[in-house]
Amino acid sequence: MIVRRYLASTMPEAMERIRKELGPDAVILSTRTVPGPGWRRFFGLRQLEVTAALEEVAAAQGEENELRQEIKELRQMLQDLRNASVPPSSRPPLPSFGSLWQELLSQMDIDQDISARLAERLGQPGGGQEKEVLIRHMTELLSQYIKPVDGRIYCFVGPTGVGKTTTLAKLAAHAALFQHKKTALITADTYRIGAVDQLRTYADILNVPLEVVMTPEEMAQAVEKHRDKDAIFIDTAGRPSKNTEQLKELKLMLDAVPDKITFLVLSCTTKSRDMLRIAKDFQLASYDHLIFTKADETRSLGTIINVANHTGCPVAYVTTGQNVPDDILQAEPKALATLMVEALA
Repeated sequence: MIVRRYLASTMPEAMERIRKELGPDAVILSTRTVPGPGWRRFFGLRQLEVTAALEEVAAAQGEENELRQEIKELRQMLQDLRNASVPPSSRPPLPSFGSLWQELLSQMDIDQDISARLAERLGQPGGGQEKEVLIRHMTELLSQYIKPVDGRIYCFVGPTGVGKTTTLAKLAAHAALFQHKKTALITADTYRIGAVDQLRTYADILNVPLEVVMTPEEMAQAVEKHRDKDAIFIDTAGRPSKNTEQLKELKLMLDAVPDKITFLVLSCTTKSRDMLRIAKDFQLASYDHLIFTKADETRSLGTIINVANHTGCPVAYVTTGQNVPDDILQAEPKALATLMVEALA
C-alpha cells in the first residue's frame, strides 16, 4: 500500500493532487487542519493535511469484492468531503491581523503606540510576502529618524562599556584610510585602565596623532593644535547616567570644543526602559546624533526606533561587531529596516 500526505489550502486542491499522483482508486485515510509553514504559522494561517492511500495489489481474489465495496464507500465519503466545507467547529478563530502584526513588532521591542500605528498600515498578510511588506513599511517609518552626519569635529559620549572607543576607531579609520582625510584623535578618557593605550594603538596603526587631555583648557588647546585637520575624533570617559556631577564635568569638557557634533553611543543589548533613561540623563551633554552598538548581540532592535522617537535625535550609525574598521553601518532606512527584521529570524 502506498500512503502519502498532502498539504493544501482547500480540499479540491488536495483531491486534484491525489488524483494526479495516485490515480482514481486512491482512498482518503484522514483529514485535519495544521499550522501553515514559516511566517504563515505566526499569523495563524492553517492548511489541510490529507492522508491518502493506494492499494497496489489485492491480497487474494476472494477479498476483491469486499475491497471494491470499501472503495465505493470511501469514494462516497470522498464525494461528501468534496461537497462539504470544513466544519466551523474545527476551524480556529480568524486572527486579528492587526494584533498579530503588533505582536511581531513587540518582539522587536518597539513601543506599543508606534507598533499599533504601524500595524494598522500593514494590512492582511498573505502571499508569502510578509517579510518584504514589513521591511517596506519599516523603511518608511525609519526615514523620519535618520539624518546624514556632516561635520569636522566628532565627540563620543555615553555610559561605560557600550563600545565608544571601538566605534570611534572604526569611523576614524574610514576617514583616514578610505576618505584620505587628515585625521587626529583626542581622548579625555584617563579614568579607565588601558583606555589611552587602546586608542594609542589605533592611532599608531592609522598613523595619526593622538592627544591626551585632562581639563577643558587642555581640550581647547588640543583642538586648536589640530585646526588644520579634516577630521578630529574625541573620546570621553564612560559616565554612569545617574551621576549628575560627572555629567556636569563632561559638559564642561565638551563646552571647550567649538563646532562639534556629539554622538550619544548606546548598546542595543540594554533594556529599552534603561536606554530611554540613559538618553534622558545624557541630554545634559547636548548630543546631536545617536549611535547604536552591539546590534549583532540581540534580536530586539526596536529600541533604536524607541530612543530616536523619544529624543527626537536622528540615528547616525549602527555597529554589528568588533572588527575595525568593519562592522559598522551608516544609518540608511532600508538597510536598517532589513537588519531589524532579519534579526528576528
